[in-house]
Parts: sequence; structure tokens; C-alpha cells
Amino acid sequence: MKRTTILIAVLVVAAVAVMAVMLLRREKISPVYVGSSMRVPMEQCLDAYKKLHPDADIRLDFGDSGEVLSKVEFTGRGEAAVLHEPYITKAKRDGWGTKTHVLANMQPVIVVAKGNPKGVTGLKDFTRDDLHVGVTDARYTTSGQIVQQALANAGIREQVMARDDLVQNRSSGYMCLQVEEDALDAITCWDAVARGRADRVDIVPIEPAFMPHSFIDSEVVTYTDGRVSVGLIELKTAQHPESTADFVRFILSPEGQAIWAKCGFNPAVESPASQP
Repeated sequence: MKRTTILIAVLVVAAVAVMAVMLLRREKISPVYVGSSMRVPMEQCLDAYKKLHPDADIRLDFGDSGEVLSKVEFTGRGEAAVLHEPYITKAKRDGWGTKTHVLANMQPVIVVAKGNPKGVTGLKDFTRDDLHVGVTDARYTTSGQIVQQALANAGIREQVMARDDLVQNRSSGYMCLQVEEDALDAITCWDAVARGRADRVDIVPIEPAFMPHSFIDSEVVTYTDGRVSVGLIELKTAQHPESTADFVRFILSPEGQAIWAKCGFNPAVESPASQP
């Protein structure tokens, strides 16, 4: 009995030691930061890359695009960052990047329940009393800023924003979930996020006549027809720049780009920060 107790104690200590080493090793891995809207394609890119490179030591760290640069600044660490404009341009201006690459683009859309049971046809329906509606919050999101301009172009911004029941949130995923759970009838969010839930929601395009043809945000980044570039920044804080560059090459390869397209993202277009 005594020997058994000692053996169990030794095994427990060994297991704890192994876990401690694994946790310490994990903390030493400099992460690739990823904006939450880009989580799915980056997870799939990493899975595909690890099939080719089983020993690849890459960790993804997720957060809102607006939080990603704060993490880089706060920790002083990071191999790369995947985020959308204007944060690509901001990172370059703030001197965090060595190279930037445009991966894809997104555009705000209207999202409704599967089958569009309320017959939503466009932004004008956001004034209907029989609908519960929501928009991404313009104070925190680029999609929200673009939608605000589209509402203004439609001549209904004040009316929509004055609704007592209007829901606003910074997360496109959260807004889609409200439609899935029948809490809201129509919302605005990124098209790529909605396409990732195509089995649960439908997309209604924002009318081209209302979508701002040329929109300039507070970072002086210009968006054409509401399209916002998604980019990857190789960071100056990278501890393993060569292995990071190899992972980046995979993301930019036809296989990597096919993953982004499958996840609902539009093909890459140039942005102000698309050059090294």
C-alpha cells in the first residue's frame, strides 16, 4: 500500500511537471494575432499548414481588430497580425510592421433569418415598425461607420438611430447570433461573417445606390463601394521571422487563398498599406 501511494505521488508530480513545462513552452511561443472576424480562415490555414509542417510552432491569439495592436504594444511580442483596415494602415504608420500583405476584403451587408421570413429587401426596411433591427456600432467598427454613411445616403440615418429598440454591438458575430436566435429580424455586419453562417442566415445586399462609393475614415483610409481590405502584417517583434514568413507564404498561396474564399471572403484588392 505504501509503495502504491509513493508511486501515485511520483506520477502526480511528474504529470504536474510535464504540464508546467508545456505551459511554459506555450507562453514562449510568440503568437500570431488575429482579428475575431478572421478567426475561421486563419484557423483553417493553420490546420492545413500543420499537415505540411507537423512540427510548426505557431499559436493564434484572437481579439477584435481594434484590440490586436493594443496587444502588440502591451506585450512587445508577436510574429504577425491579421486584421482589417484601418488597422493595417495604423500599424504601418505606428512602425509595427516590416511587411504588409492584403489577403481579402469584406463589405457590410444586411443579414436576416434563413428564408427571409419578414421580406426584408434593403436598408429602407430598417424603419419598419414590425421589425426588430440592429447595426454594428460605428463608434468601434469600420463596418458600422460605412453603414452609417449608407443610412445617410438613404435619408434614414436619424430615423433609424432614434429607434428605442435599436441594438448596436461591435461584433459581427454577436449581431448574426441575434438573428439566429430570433432576437432580431435584420442586422448589418460583414459579409464574410454572415457567409460563414449560410446554413442559418441569409444575406440581403445593401443597395448599391446607398453604399458610399468613396468613404474616408478617421485614419484617412479610403474605402471604395464599402469594401474593406483584410491584411497580414509581419511584425518587427517577430522572434522567428523566417518560419513566420513561410507560414505567410502559405496563406498567400493558391491553397491558402482558396481557404479564405471558402470561408466567405472576397478576393484581395489593393489598400493604402498593401506595399512593404
